[in-house]
Amino acid sequence: RQMCIRDSFCVSSPVHRRVRVGPETDANRAPTNGDNDSFPCYLCAGEPKHCPPMPAFIEGNPVLVVIDIMGSGDPDDQEPSGIPYMGGQEQLIDRTIPVIEAAKANQVPVVYIIEVHRPDHIDFGRELDGSEDVHDIEGRPGTRIHPRLPYRESDYLIPKRRYSAFFGTDLEILLKGLKADTQILCGELTDVCVHYTFVDALQQNYYTRVIEDCV
Repeated sequence: RQMCIRDSFCVSSPVHRRVRVGPETDANRAPTNGDNDSFPCYLCAGEPKHCPPMPAFIEGNPVLVVIDIMGSGDPDDQEPSGIPYMGGQEQLIDRTIPVIEAAKANQVPVVYIIEVHRPDHIDFGRELDGSEDVHDIEGRPGTRIHPRLPYRESDYLIPKRRYSAFFGTDLEILLKGLKADTQILCGELTDVCVHYTFVDALQQNYYTRVIEDCV
């Protein structure tokens, strides 16, 4: 579930850890010598001194981006989500709240992202071609930031129609105004909205990080 900005982490060993995004297939499987996560780094051919250094975790001005942690918070709310969740949202929220509070305590801007669709479904596009059903409709109780999160009216809120928080939104305008250099991502779901936002952020030259315990 971890996503990284580079394919390899170079350490003081000729074998380095590499974390893949997406399912492993025969086409992308590499020799592992018995360890499914470790094999020679292609950047330095097993010689860490030849590998370019990783950037710091935070470069320049950071922004915390909280993606699609949504819901009514009502245990009696039986409305189907329309998305096959992995479960564990309450535990995810337990781990995310201290991150948000720490960001605010250190004057790091927090940007909340929510997915919202029109009642006539006109803006779903290809989202419903796979396993997803109709979800996150405007006006429904669960189409909001989860009430357990420490969201305040003074925080930044960006609604989106598609997976990426950049696509068709004013997130880029906001980030430019904040003079952001590093985006720190957390939220749901790892393989779609977090993934697509991560890729778009990286393509626009942001230093991009994902908090492994908060996705």
